[in-house]
Amino acid sequence: AFQLGLRDKYGGRVDHLNTLVYSEPEQDSDLRRQYLVLYDTVPGGTGYLKDLTMIASEGDEPPLFEILERALDRIRGCSCSSDAARDGCYRCLFAYRSSRDMADTSAREAIDLLGRILEQRDQLVTVDSLSDVSVSGMMDSILEARFIEAFRRMDSASRPVIVEKRQIRNKSGYRITVGSRIWNVEPQLNLGPAEGYPVGVSIDFVFHPASTSDGQIPIAVFLDGFAYHRDRVGKDMLQRMALLSGGSYDVWTFTWHDVDEAFHSNVEPAAFLLHKNPPVLKTWLGKLGLGQWSALFAQALFELFVDSLGDDVGAEIPWPKLATVSLIAQMMRPDEADPSKWQEQIRERAPEAALPWFEQVESDWLFVERAPDGPGTIGIWAAAPQDAVRDPTRVQDYRVLCWLDDTGDTDNPEFRRAWRGYLHAFQYLRTHPHVWFVTPRGQGGLSFDALTRLRSVGGATPENAWMDLDVNPSFLPLVESLASRELTLPEVGIDLPNAKDYASGQEGELVWKEERVAVIEQTTAGREHVADDWLVFELQDVVDDPDKLADAIRSRTAGDD
Repeated sequence: AFQLGLRDKYGGRVDHLNTLVYSEPEQDSDLRRQYLVLYDTVPGGTGYLKDLTMIASEGDEPPLFEILERALDRIRGCSCSSDAARDGCYRCLFAYRSSRDMADTSAREAIDLLGRILEQRDQLVTVDSLSDVSVSGMMDSILEARFIEAFRRMDSASRPVIVEKRQIRNKSGYRITVGSRIWNVEPQLNLGPAEGYPVGVSIDFVFHPASTSDGQIPIAVFLDGFAYHRDRVGKDMLQRMALLSGGSYDVWTFTWHDVDEAFHSNVEPAAFLLHKNPPVLKTWLGKLGLGQWSALFAQALFELFVDSLGDDVGAEIPWPKLATVSLIAQMMRPDEADPSKWQEQIRERAPEAALPWFEQVESDWLFVERAPDGPGTIGIWAAAPQDAVRDPTRVQDYRVLCWLDDTGDTDNPEFRRAWRGYLHAFQYLRTHPHVWFVTPRGQGGLSFDALTRLRSVGGATPENAWMDLDVNPSFLPLVESLASRELTLPEVGIDLPNAKDYASGQEGELVWKEERVAVIEQTTAGREHVADDWLVFELQDVVDDPDKLADAIRSRTAGDD
């Protein structure tokens, strides 16, 4: 975009001006400072760079802003901007991008970014050195970009991964395909009491399944930088327990190190704090018929997440059973347990609102009692009836408390390792309905009452599956009308096939593959290539007459022409 603005201002005579992205590490941080560098390739310079920064008189702004403004006007005025299926073309951006950056070249992103810069042009200030500019606010956005790039690094012949930029729920998001499963990735979703949650929750990415036919629910993904999150672990845990208890989201959390494992093989693995003795855990998994999943506990978390999104593994991972076995493998023999001591430790650490859950524990149950024993460890207390220990499906019978001591100095490598291991333990145990993740500092100003009520009623009332479909807002009236008509759920945002079953270029917003029926927003150039046996409606044709669509789907379900 910057090169486009330069050529527009100087009439194309700027071949000697080049740009590159330069980065350098930020001291005491995982962040790298990044700069867009404009440089003159002519020895001694041509004066263009001085012209771009020269201010004629006080109150004037540098010509640099004119470059950005020209670029924005050219992109907005290009014919491709009115085509929803295109995101730039060779008349605007593509002529100036490097081929290696093709996947990241986006007219929509350029319009958004340039617009935000120009809106703040009056806030320009002079600094003595670029090192004086604080970049702490960029930490989250850079981690988010790195998270998406990590998916591209996961692509392989055995597990294809495709990342595409898309508009998701009126936001600039992504479509990620792992194997044959498609996920529409929505950035930055905020939830709170209005949606039935006891605390406000800011989700970095929501992975919406394009098809809900396998019962998959959306996945809330949190990206935690240590500098910001080390002093709010208890609040983070309360937010994520609330999301899980609501029943509408699964939850995954990644740190910088977890994402970095997709880029570098020498990243230090997270401390495995769920069980002190991994070989013992592996033995128990084999005893209870789950030996095939033992390698999962040693797998890098990000790679495990990508696997879980795919069609080969994702729907099969028995998370509740695996979590239960990890606790069974630590149970003390009845003659080793001291139920009164166990209850005393629970009363010292559990939130007051959670105590009634633990008071249901009886003295003849089997117990786990693991108090923290130094830096890099967590405390785990669990209990279950004796007859439940040989049955990993009885997750409802377990009472579990996971505790991380955050009362001391948290700005050190030891706490960082413990924090990351604690987040990993949450990932493995998250499916247990009666597990509590707490910290002493987190209980100071937080109320767990609403979470207790949420769990007491078995989770929030699930939304109608139709309303969970990730459709464009213009389709919501039609979806609401179809929800009461007892139809099979469609898939969302699928490229319709041509006669040879390849992509036609026409995207269907609502697609019933078995019935070969689709609803599109509007006809594009690919419509003429859609296979003849597909029945395709435009939204405007059925939004006011949903029975017309419903009858067509039922007719084809019944085998009629």
